Amino acid sequence: MVWWGGWARQLRGAGLREVGAQVTISEVAVYKDHLFAAKCRLEGLHDTSLSSSTLPPDLIRLYAYRQARIWTAAIGIAGFVLVLFDVLGGGRYSTHILLLAWLVMSIVYGATMTIARFHLRRVATRCARPTGDVFLDLARLESDAAVRDAVVRTHRLEQASFALPLAVLALLAPLSLHFIFSLVFLQVSLTSFGGWIAISLLIVGHAHITLLVLAVLHVARLRRELDAGQQVAGASRGFKALLWTTFASAIPGVFLLCIPPPMVFLTGLVFVPWAFAWTARRASSERGRLEELCAPASEPPAILGITDAAGQ
Repeated sequence: MVWWGGWARQLRGAGLREVGAQVTISEVAVYKDHLFAAKCRLEGLHDTSLSSSTLPPDLIRLYAYRQARIWTAAIGIAGFVLVLFDVLGGGRYSTHILLLAWLVMSIVYGATMTIARFHLRRVATRCARPTGDVFLDLARLESDAAVRDAVVRTHRLEQASFALPLAVLALLAPLSLHFIFSLVFLQVSLTSFGGWIAISLLIVGHAHITLLVLAVLHVARLRRELDAGQQVAGASRGFKALLWTTFASAIPGVFLLCIPPPMVFLTGLVFVPWAFAWTARRASSERGRLEELCAPASEPPAILGITDAAGQ
């Protein structure tokens, strides 16, 4: 069938091919119902989602960062537990375990970054697969369901991805700094430093726990401040945590000529305020980026726009 004149210009968007002054019908000229229009729209969106990246690269990177921090911190906590067991058994390999923990943590961090990226892309691909319900699939694609699902997954990791690394620093950083100092200035061996680890955990082990608790509370407070849209604090809160940790270490210091408190304060001064400040800045920037990615579209999707045009 061949149609002439003005009908060609009106029906061009409905699957017609214009040759000179003639238009040859290649498909059905007018959509019969909303289901047919939705199927056509769904096919176009599905082809677009397969030919381009579904998730923003920075969202994938942020998800990978958080997963890497969590799993790396888990390895560090496991290393500290092994150090405790070794100390209870004589402390022969405590220093070796401490150093090995940092090595394994660096390996796990790099591996988790790669695995997490692959995992999130795979989840997004599954989210874009058809379910059999045309209107549901169309709504998911037009509302960026894959992006919103990835944002939710990333947001759920917020507290753990900051609290666990701070906890690892509270447990391992002081011992590691003491080892570096002893190795450079006192030239101690790995085996002899194991004795210092045992003494340190016995005398000021509760100071490690105090700092750990304050670090977790710091992250919890950061989340409340971000939820309320308030300004977050970092370095000042870290300095207060250091003072409380030093005060806790003074309990046995009364019986040890007040040696532990100055040592605890100087050791914590190297990393505690900086760690608290970094956590505050990083949490604020990551939350802001997630809010941008999860912002709704300015205009609602026009699912049946082609149908309306064809029906005029």
